[in-house]
Amino acid sequence: MNAVKALCVEKSGKGVVIQGNMAFAVGCVRAGIHAADGYPGTPSTEVIDKGLSQVQDMITVGWSVNEAVAAGVGFGHTLAGSDCVVTMKIPGLFQAADVITSAAFYTGQRGSLIYYIASDYTP
Repeated sequence: MNAVKALCVEKSGKGVVIQGNMAFAVGCVRAGIHAADGYPGTPSTEVIDKGLSQVQDMITVGWSVNEAVAAGVGFGHTLAGSDCVVTMKIPGLFQAADVITSAAFYTGQRGSLIYYIASDYTP
């Protein structure tokens, strides 16, 4: 069992210093997230590549061909009642806007849909 998985099943309250993407993965597992999907592009790639890939047997993790498809996959998971995280960069948010807007207007019962939108910082 790797260190991230060990933190996922360990009791809360223990102080540990870990990298942010690992902390995000632990938080997703502890929050009951069922699936994660995204489109690769630094800095959002590392969330799945370095963090959520460590817990692939606890969460369904995948990549999509573009951001709109990733948003659609995430929305599909929520329609099935699963909680899902979708990762992408800010430019991808614009490409996925149609799917995101459609998902926002759906009023039926569904799971949670969390968008992790990463920004390229400039010094």
